[in-house]
Order: sequence, then structure tokens, then C-alpha cells
Amino acid sequence: QSMEEMAGIGEEMGVQFAVENIPGQLWFGCDSVQLAEMIRRVDSPFVRMCFDVGHAHVESDRYGSCAEQLARCLDVVSYFHVHDNDGMRDSHDAPGDGTVDWNELSRVMKDANGDAIVMLEMFRGVEEMGEVLGSTVVREILHDLAGG
Repeated sequence: QSMEEMAGIGEEMGVQFAVENIPGQLWFGCDSVQLAEMIRRVDSPFVRMCFDVGHAHVESDRYGSCAEQLARCLDVVSYFHVHDNDGMRDSHDAPGDGTVDWNELSRVMKDANGDAIVMLEMFRGVEEMGEVLGSTVVREILHDLAGG
């Protein structure tokens, strides 16, 4: 019901809400495919999905690889949070510093909505982020994810 209410508010205000998959034992949101199904039922351009790659990776033992999850959600995704981890802890590491299969994921993302936004989501200081953004590996991964 609350997603339907968000759709109405979004339409009224001209705002799109992006509901994010999140890791953990919550009643909804940790299963990205189930979340996508809920968004499909609302059937509104004002309620879409923010697919968080790192969160999906933490849940991959239960729900399949990030790419498998994304392939089943892609039609409702309008926003991506991109970060890496070891599949156990939501550490928000730089792409390539964890165990996400970026090649597999980028193949699926090539089918994404061309208007989808890709955001590097890391919580680091300015100096460390400068190093991350200067990394050839990170640049190649982001380039591939953006369809380059």
C-alpha cells in the first residue's frame, strides 16, 4: 500500500521514487526479485527500483548472483548503486576490490534502460576517493557498466 501511496505522491509532485534492495532479514527489500515484483504490481513510472549491486552480492547465497538477480529486475530499475564487497559484509568497497563478478554484471547491464543512473556508492574521504577514481580497474568497470 505504501508504494501505491508513493506513486500518487510522485505523480502529484513529478518525482520518481527509487526503492532500494537492502541486505538483511527485513520483511521486504532483501530479495531484489521480490521487490521488483512489488514495484511491477504498482505499475507506475513514479516508483522504480534502485538496484544496489553490493547489497545484491551480500544476498547472493540466498537469491543468486548479482547478474542473475539484476536480469530478473532490469525492467523496473532506474538507478544503480555500484560498490563491491566480499559477499558477506556490506563494506562499500571500490569495484574490483571484492568478489562481485563485474564482467557478468556488465553483460546484463547492457540491456538496462539507457536513462538509468549509475552511482559509485562508497563512503570514503576525498583523498581516498581521488585514488579510487584514478584506478584503471575502477574506470574500466564503470565504463563497462555504463555500456561503453
